[in-house]
Amino acid sequence: MNKQKKWYISKVFPFLGVRFIAVNDGIDSIRPSDIDSLDTSFKALLYDLYSRDLSRKTRSARRFRAQKGEYLGARPLYGYVKDPERKNHLIIDPPAAEIVRHIFSMVGGGMSIAQTAKTLNQQQIPTPMQYKISAGTFVNWHCVSKENFWTEAAVLRVVRDEQYTGSTVYGRRYYDIIGQKHSVKVSKKDWIVVPDVHEPIVSREEYDQAQAALKEYKERDVVAGTKTKIRCGGCGHAMERHNTKQPYYDCRTLRVTDMDMVRAHFCFYDFDLLPLTQCSQNFSYLSPLFSIEDFSAIFRRKYYVIFAIPFRV
Repeated sequence: MNKQKKWYISKVFPFLGVRFIAVNDGIDSIRPSDIDSLDTSFKALLYDLYSRDLSRKTRSARRFRAQKGEYLGARPLYGYVKDPERKNHLIIDPPAAEIVRHIFSMVGGGMSIAQTAKTLNQQQIPTPMQYKISAGTFVNWHCVSKENFWTEAAVLRVVRDEQYTGSTVYGRRYYDIIGQKHSVKVSKKDWIVVPDVHEPIVSREEYDQAQAALKEYKERDVVAGTKTKIRCGGCGHAMERHNTKQPYYDCRTLRVTDMDMVRAHFCFYDFDLLPLTQCSQNFSYLSPLFSIEDFSAIFRRKYYVIFAIPFRV
């Protein structure tokens, strides 16, 4: 029996007053000999090896299907819907596809990502979340607030996605630990890209023109730290760190929205030397502008901290 399972059965369950019984294997945690027996440990090892082997085979089968051009995403890409007549195939969703073309046209025409997002918000064009809600296909969506708006990250996700040219892309991330939800990025050269699988929303020329207008994509390892853990107390979005002589963080939301959309934003100076727990105790105060429900999506994610620090002039 591996250490984690044994720790749960022999330590956690008794502490919580839980009695563990495996009927088929004849194991009862009330009998110490059952937990520490060689037979139990051997069975647990076999089950663990079987689970890992099954996971590897499943991953291999999915890669094989991806190489044939099948779309394996749980939900269709924004701008598309799943084909009701052909499994793992996408067809264009005309209203959303028109928004995607509009975004590529603006970026390819020389507008910055921030300007594009601000224009979309000023034109009151629904975000992907708002569009799916209106279409009745909304599922659980990680968003900081019900008052959703276009951000630079949302626009960049659309413009950088090669699938809008008719290709399928698979393997951008993978689960590095079997049985857990932790995933890691995969180098772009290792992605599975199959061209001309579904009808494109933008041509290859339009896609390349938009990429040329952006900074060149460079892969780099991002050290785990405070990048997404420091958030504005006014809107709940991640704050940007500026590596100046005196580093500081500020909110990016005002670049893409009008002042009346988000009523207060914050800026504060660097405190990376402090542990996050100490930062949470000393600096985090929930802004009165938003209710607990508005921030519920954030609190469901681990280690996020909400900051509401007054702007320093």
